[in-house]
Amino acid sequence: MRLGDFSGIITTMFTDKMDITRYIEVTNSDGTTETKLPDNPLYVDVNCRISFVSEESPKDGEVDDNPVKITPKIFCKTTADIQAGDYITVRRFDDDGNIMATFSGQIGLPSIYPTHKEALFLIKESA
Repeated sequence: MRLGDFSGIITTMFTDKMDITRYIEVTNSDGTTETKLPDNPLYVDVNCRISFVSEESPKDGEVDDNPVKITPKIFCKTTADIQAGDYITVRRFDDDGNIMATFSGQIGLPSIYPTHKEALFLIKESA
């Protein structure tokens, strides 16, 4: 059985969109170098699917700061150029094409299968 033949069925589930931004090394005016995210993504509107492995639990002890740290999984086509360390912004849409939610974070090492790629990504922010 050729599992790759089923990739067309799996990709019908990719109803979310992601922008992929890759860190670049830049030289500063003083000659030093730094790694930073460019202003524009490398890829825009890549079809994908975000899946939450577990739900974030609120911290009731902190009034001034409620840190959020979750690692959902992203699924995409095998042809999508995602690499460990990339920064992604994922948009989830409703049935009418309106953005319901946006998530951003850094990609871990992608796993590649005959039908798709998947990777965890870290979302760290303060609620």
